[in-house]
Amino acid sequence: PRPLPARARVRRSIAAAGFSALAALGLAIDATPAAADAGRVYAFGNAADHGSPSTPVNGITPLPTGTGYWTVDWAGTVRAFGDAPDLGSPGRSGAIDITATRAGRGYWVAYATGAVEAFGDAEFHGSMAGKPLNHPIVGISPTPSGAGYWLVASDGGVFSFGDARFLGSMGGTPLVAPVTGIATTPSGNGYWMAAGDGGVFSFGDARFLGAATGGGITAIAAAPRGMGYWLVAESGNVHAFGDAPAIADLTTSAIAVDLAARPQRDGYWIATGEAPSEPTYQAAAGDPPDADFDRLAQCESSGNWSARGSYEGGLQFMNSTWLAYGGGEFAQHAFDASREQQIEIGRRLWRARGWSPWPHCSRAVGLR
Repeated sequence: PRPLPARARVRRSIAAAGFSALAALGLAIDATPAAADAGRVYAFGNAADHGSPSTPVNGITPLPTGTGYWTVDWAGTVRAFGDAPDLGSPGRSGAIDITATRAGRGYWVAYATGAVEAFGDAEFHGSMAGKPLNHPIVGISPTPSGAGYWLVASDGGVFSFGDARFLGSMGGTPLVAPVTGIATTPSGNGYWMAAGDGGVFSFGDARFLGAATGGGITAIAAAPRGMGYWLVAESGNVHAFGDAPAIADLTTSAIAVDLAARPQRDGYWIATGEAPSEPTYQAAAGDPPDADFDRLAQCESSGNWSARGSYEGGLQFMNSTWLAYGGGEFAQHAFDASREQQIEIGRRLWRARGWSPWPHCSRAVGLR
């Protein structure tokens, strides 16, 4: 989706740009050297170093014993470390978070599109896959029983599944900065949401214990007894509130994207990712160049890539056509995707049907 500005932040960039962030993270990106620390897991306090993946991380979740953890990256690859068993990977792009079951014999992987996949003893309780979302999902948190979970979107909307109770949300409320994560109280009767500017929103029996200054917050983690929480910033700074102990900050050249607390309350792990750069879209040999689609859009919508109505975007897609040719990878509607992403879907449609989907304008601009 939208071209990301240089050094955009992983979770924060997804949240801030809505679905326009998806393509930039899911498609090819410019060959900008990644930070050396990207894809590392750092241990603090009594949390032991069990190893790191070779690719930038989007989420990390610990074993209840504190003797291992799983990580997930955007490509959907789950890696197990320490005593964490290898239970499989979704293997499809768009994964933004992972959370373990109470027994530590399974986990759920959440996607920006609202999809959820379950592994091991984790049970699938539903998802937002295939349903209209105004903003992408940025986090998942399970109930203590493991019989449900919450998904949170970047606008603060909360979706409850299984025995997870809807306790309120920020959906529909103007926010200074997008929401970047969710954490649940041990009772399962409350949750906190963190926003990129350091704000914290509490619901149910979750108590507001403070907010961070300085911004750049990428994740929130609850202290094991539910009387505190940590906020981690992209810089690696950790803000502790309530009974969450202040242990240490991380100094990194990458982006600190997630924090997993050791259940024994005596340490935590911080996982790092990297900031994606501008996406590149390459026309295959024989494909029409971008300039052809620009001319087509000028005729179809006066070049308005954000056009709304019965037909959407610069190339005036029917929404059903947009989704049928993979536009949902980028955004639910064409008008929420970037020009480059709309051209990409236009090319896919052209490969299948030529210029026939645009009968008048393709003739008017001399494409056939």
